[in-house]
This record gives sequence, C-alpha cells and structure tokens, in this order.
Amino acid sequence: TKPTTLDNVVLPFAHIELALCAHKDYVHKFGLPNAHNIQSHRFIAQKERLEQLSWIEWIYTHIPKNNITFTASSLQILNYALLGGCGLGFTTKYTVDNNEDLIEIDIGETWTIETWILVHRDMINIPKIRQFLDILKQNNNLELELN
Repeated sequence: TKPTTLDNVVLPFAHIELALCAHKDYVHKFGLPNAHNIQSHRFIAQKERLEQLSWIEWIYTHIPKNNITFTASSLQILNYALLGGCGLGFTTKYTVDNNEDLIEIDIGETWTIETWILVHRDMINIPKIRQFLDILKQNNNLELELN
C-alpha cells in the first residue's frame, strides 16, 4: 500500500506485474500446468507465509502442503530453483517475457506490486535529488509531480 509517513513526499514509481511460471524443463518432465490440474504440480514458495503478499498467500491457500516441495527465505534461491526446473513459482512478468526458457501459467489470477519513491520533504528541492528524480522520470516514463 501507499506509504503514509508524514515527513516524506510519496511518489508513484512502478507497477510490477508478477507471473506464475515454470521452466520448460519442468513442463517437459511434468506436463503443462493449467487451472484444472494446478494443484497436482510442484511449487516453489517463500518459507515465510506473508499474508500481505497475495501471491505467496495464494500458494499456501490453493496448493496442497505436500505439493509445496521447495521453500526458501531468499528470493535469489527461489529464482535459482525456478530456473532449475524444480517447480512452479512466481517471478516478474518482465523476467518471464525476457527468458525463453520460462513459460507463464495462466490460472486466471493477476498480481501486481506497487512501488513508491519516498523523499524526505526537506530534501525534495536539493538539486541532486531533483536530478535523480528527473532521471527516474525519463527512464521509466513517469508522471512525477514534483511540487
């Protein structure tokens, strides 16, 4: 959710879409998952069940515990397991779209992470901060209102 700290100017930054996916080696070995057989597939999940992260909560509420075959606290390890074909997992849609070895699994659900830029109100008018925000704005096609 949008931060509400009093001393910060909060600016929208990016919408990061997440995708459920599998490595092509996993699909070759276990078949293509779909909305009807999803519960029979192996899953990679974050060890901590964080309800505010809806894609993690989705795994823990929709997939039988025995089918969550790999857990870790580190996103790097989870990514390594996903790319190693250990099971289905979540990554950014950008990653899936730019890796020909990953196959997005459409189950009729979508997940998005909203990200924010926080700048202390006393620092928003410092030239180097403004320059950095201008770079972010240019490179990300942002509509930043810097009043």
